[in-house]
Order: sequence, then structure tokens, then C-alpha cells
Amino acid sequence: MSSYTLPDEIKFIRSYYELLCNDPTRLSSFYAEDYKCLITKENNDQFRFNSIKSGIPKPVYKVLISNFIDLKVDTNVLINVISQFVFNDKSQFRVSRQFLLSKNLIKSEIITFLDEEIVYDWIENKIKVVSDKNKNLLEVVKDISKFCNVESVEKKGNNKFLMKT
Repeated sequence: MSSYTLPDEIKFIRSYYELLCNDPTRLSSFYAEDYKCLITKENNDQFRFNSIKSGIPKPVYKVLISNFIDLKVDTNVLINVISQFVFNDKSQFRVSRQFLLSKNLIKSEIITFLDEEIVYDWIENKIKVVSDKNKNLLEVVKDISKFCNVESVEKKGNNKFLMKT
């Protein structure tokens, strides 16, 4: 029976977040000497920090990961993690993080604290391609109209419609 080996990127993230929660003083071993960081808050240009200590001032108790994806580019790895930080005082923040790794060291990262209360601005003239085998054109337009105004609809083959909203 063969055993499954975790990819290096998953091992890296597990180790990193384990130290972040249990012994953040040892996190420096994960960072390259020429490391660069930007920490910001969604929809708030004034909230910017260039170091982990100033951007995450409270101890992190637990990290819950909802999405993880990595991309290998030459000898580097780009990792995107969407997670939730739970702090010792039980406050919580959802976080989007991008790590750029070179030789298993963090060269740079972007941390964005996500705003749960954000209201997204309307973007004009979005185009959507919709496909649904079980619905006719009128039903599809009715469904999409619940979320936005439909300006025009064009049929694109079997059960596919191009909508301008």
C-alpha cells in the first residue's frame, strides 16, 4: 500500500500557519532577506502596513482556510489563500493572502483583510454567458433579472445566451 505525500506548497502553508498560531516569533525562518509585504484592508486605501507585526497586532488563535490554490512559475510558486483569522479575544477577520515563494522562502506577500460589510459598486455593461439545458430563454432572463438589469440577449448555439447587463 502506497502512502500519499502532501505537495510542498500544502506542507509550507500548514507549517506557516501552525507557527503563526503557536510561536509567531519563529516565523522569520519563512522569509527571504529581501522580503516585501503589503497589508491592506478591502475598500480602505488608508489602511496600509509594510510589516506583519504592524498589520496583525493581535495574537492569532486559529486560522480557518476556505480556499487554497498555487501556481508554479519557473522556480517560484505563487500561493493564494483565503482564510479566516480567529484572534485570542475571539474577534475574527476574513483574509486574502498571496505568497510568492522562491526556494520555499517568502519573497513577497500581499495580505488583504476582507470587509464583510462591503457594498460593491455597480459596473455598467457587464457581459455574461449563460448556459442552462433545463430552461428556456425567458426563464434564464427572468433569473438573471433578479440580480441586474438585462439590456440585450443574443442566442449563441444550443442553450447558450449572451447577455449584456
